[in-house]
Amino acid sequence: MNKKVLFPLISLLLLLAGTTLPESAYAQISEGGTPVSFQYQNTLKSDLPTIQIPVDFSVEDMKTVDAWQVSQGAPLKVGTLIDTDLTTDNSGNWITLPDGNKIWQLRIQAKDAIALMVSFKDFYIPENGKLFIYNADKTQVIGAFTYQTNPSTKEYATEFLAGDEIILEYEAGNQANEQPRISIDAIGYGYNHLYISRTKADIGPGASGSCMVNINCEEGDAWQTEKNGVCLMTLIIGKYIYYCSGSLVNNTAEDLKPYILSAYHCIDLDETVTQQDLNKYVFYFHFERTSCENTSAAASYRTMTGCKKVAGIPLDGGSDGLLLLLNQNIPENYDVYYNGWDRSNTAAKSGVGIHHPAGDYMKISTFNKEVTTGTWYGIDSVIGATRAHWNVIFEQTANGHSVTEGGSSGSPLFNQNKLIVGTLSGAISSCEKPNQSNTYGKLYYHWDQYSKADTARMDVYLDPDKTGVTQLSGRYAIGRKAAPTDLILSYKNGEVQLNWKAPASTAEKPSRYAIYRNNTLLDYVTSTSYTDNDPETGTQLYSVSALYTDGKESQVTYQYIYVYELKVPTKVTATVHDNNVTINWKEPLYQQIIYWGTGSAYMALGFGQPFYFGQKWDQNDLAPLHKHLIESIIFLPIEGTSYSLLITQGNRKYTQDLDNLSFGKSNVIELKDPFVIDASKELIIALHSSTNRKDVYPAVTDEGPAINEKGNLVSVDGENWEYIYEPSEIEKENFDNNFLIAAIISSEQKDIPATKTTSDNKVLLSKSSAKPLLAKRTETYSSLRSTQATAFPEITGYNIYRNDSKVGNVSGKSITEFTDKQVPIARLIYQVSTLYGDNESKKSEASVEVSVNNESIHLSETSITPTSFTDQVQLTGNEKVNLLEVISTDGKTVIKQKNPEAIIYTSSLSTGIYFFRLHTDGGIKVIKGMKIN
Repeated sequence: MNKKVLFPLISLLLLLAGTTLPESAYAQISEGGTPVSFQYQNTLKSDLPTIQIPVDFSVEDMKTVDAWQVSQGAPLKVGTLIDTDLTTDNSGNWITLPDGNKIWQLRIQAKDAIALMVSFKDFYIPENGKLFIYNADKTQVIGAFTYQTNPSTKEYATEFLAGDEIILEYEAGNQANEQPRISIDAIGYGYNHLYISRTKADIGPGASGSCMVNINCEEGDAWQTEKNGVCLMTLIIGKYIYYCSGSLVNNTAEDLKPYILSAYHCIDLDETVTQQDLNKYVFYFHFERTSCENTSAAASYRTMTGCKKVAGIPLDGGSDGLLLLLNQNIPENYDVYYNGWDRSNTAAKSGVGIHHPAGDYMKISTFNKEVTTGTWYGIDSVIGATRAHWNVIFEQTANGHSVTEGGSSGSPLFNQNKLIVGTLSGAISSCEKPNQSNTYGKLYYHWDQYSKADTARMDVYLDPDKTGVTQLSGRYAIGRKAAPTDLILSYKNGEVQLNWKAPASTAEKPSRYAIYRNNTLLDYVTSTSYTDNDPETGTQLYSVSALYTDGKESQVTYQYIYVYELKVPTKVTATVHDNNVTINWKEPLYQQIIYWGTGSAYMALGFGQPFYFGQKWDQNDLAPLHKHLIESIIFLPIEGTSYSLLITQGNRKYTQDLDNLSFGKSNVIELKDPFVIDASKELIIALHSSTNRKDVYPAVTDEGPAINEKGNLVSVDGENWEYIYEPSEIEKENFDNNFLIAAIISSEQKDIPATKTTSDNKVLLSKSSAKPLLAKRTETYSSLRSTQATAFPEITGYNIYRNDSKVGNVSGKSITEFTDKQVPIARLIYQVSTLYGDNESKKSEASVEVSVNNESIHLSETSITPTSFTDQVQLTGNEKVNLLEVISTDGKTVIKQKNPEAIIYTSSLSTGIYFFRLHTDGGIKVIKGMKIN
């Protein structure tokens, strides 16, 4: 037996950040204001000595080394630290201002830097003192840092300021009895992957790819609350500076502890991260553009500095989770949001990623296909814990095909309920190849699956009350706004009606409600009901939130509803017999796909001999499908083997050789004779592989877990069935998978063919003792959306319309004919709609037109209808008319047409009486008509 070789769905490289920085409108915890020296810039000397920071390295050489390291999976550096020893005692100048106050100024330059930041080994501002830091052209100012804003640690760091020159300015105050401690141990030299916007008017394209979608585009309308918890992070590790993304998260104590959730690989480098490093981490909130356009201004952002590492789960052997705790509580006026989470192992059906690709302004990436479970496979034999990651493929939206990039690492993945379910480890997607996977470490695994140690699990921090809850909603510092309740959905006549109750709280009333479908904003209303006139088909998520006068939004109340397509009849025809018209049509047909598993290819296996592999459905599974037809099957054939199809149910058996297959990709195989399902008996759909080769692996599987005894059947003879199942945490012994086989079922029904009765319709299964051979696979299977059989929409009848007026209806779906008797003399348009109980489809397309055969009803002469008209009249027998004249009562010819068409447009005529003069080879005929409006 060959050794099993597992393969990943994707192979991934770790990605980290670049950055884009706008004007510092608010910056770090500070009191704002303007340096006092700005008032005296015309009187103070401008020859402040400059401390030159030695740049004794080649930036180009560093970029070359960095690029190679990134290709090997290393983080993306944006800057390096240059050691210094600068204090108020040994550097800078003290100056007495004209008003008698004293200031200390220090000018620092590190030539050709894109941006500079300051690292302090000791930072303390006494009472009445103020410190400002600004760049040379005074387009960025941060501060004032005061006694009230002092960090809780001696170490501190600033954000980047644009340019290669900065000034520190300390104001001693009128009653300065204590000296500041300003001790600079390093200057951060930004040299790569940085785009700096010095003013709000100076806006460039940004650092990330052109496919990225800004958070304030329409794609982000439903996520304006959650975005307020997402942050860009500046990480100092050893002598280098990196960027990642993260999110503020809530905990069950709801005590506003500022926990930041991110990815462990952001700090898991060769250098050991010290607490002194952590004290200098900077977190940027509200780092976004003000609108959708990349030319729009930068918003005013806020930053926090310093944190502690409380829990880390490594990528190698784990799920790549990181939980930090900020050193200071976040001021309420920062308006940040403590995001909620879902730590269950439930796959998100839809949702978004919110992140800072390449350190750029906040972006949003959207997915509407259910995520799949995966295992991380990286370079240098880095393998994550089995099934500890979510694989996500983002989709094209109105403003781009946003994916992830370096800098997005650690960013949150939100599910359809707006709760965090994972953190980004890496991706193979790009703007050039956007339909590739993005891989997020599961919060489920971060929680408590990796280790029992408090430093390698998150539950002890995010659920300190040990509630055991699997979901927790988010909140602002001021608490939750009251949300609507009791949302009820109903579907009728092609519309979804929403009704809900206003929030129970009487303290504050909502100003309006936001209505979302699949987390896309539909509308705002002030009432407690809404009608979606054009819903999408399939399972739909509707949610409603309350908006308040302070701009805050409540949590959503949500419900799901299945919206089936109200299909119209097809092949509508009409036939004239005398003055009767018979309308015929075809019943609209539906299809659904049934299968067990995820529908995504993971690996291929074989036994080195011919065998059958398939799936089984029992009577409960088949109940909605009784008498419906299996029309096709879907599977992924492997070159080197021949396949045949086997369908068995009770005493009935269907076989079909499968020829002209396209190997290595999904094939849809139509059955030569559709198979009628009998819901009273178990059904097996299987494929037979005829190869004896041990180097061919004909049966493709998903990654599991197995729908045991349904998705994993094998047989040697097609009569006696076993199932493959050997789950194990040791990957090389794991056979917890489903075979990739799906069946396409039609809503068409037929009687079940007669067969001899059998006393035993039960398929007996036993666990297989045979061990399959497994092989690596790289192709992917078309991902499917559903595995459960559902009832088809029930057709209860049809309505028939003539010229938009209902003329009759028939009951039942099998009657597909109607005769309209004694029709008027006219050119007629017939339409047919389908009834589904109280619901009615749209009418069949108006392109189905029927002209009453004038000869059949003995009206061969030319005529016009109606004689009382508005904007047009019908000219019967127009092919016989050589000339048409329309004459008003005052004798003027108002319309004159040679060889007129069947429709005469009369919208230009005024109300009144007209005479239609029809010239034919047989003479002239005059018809009186009246324009009525």
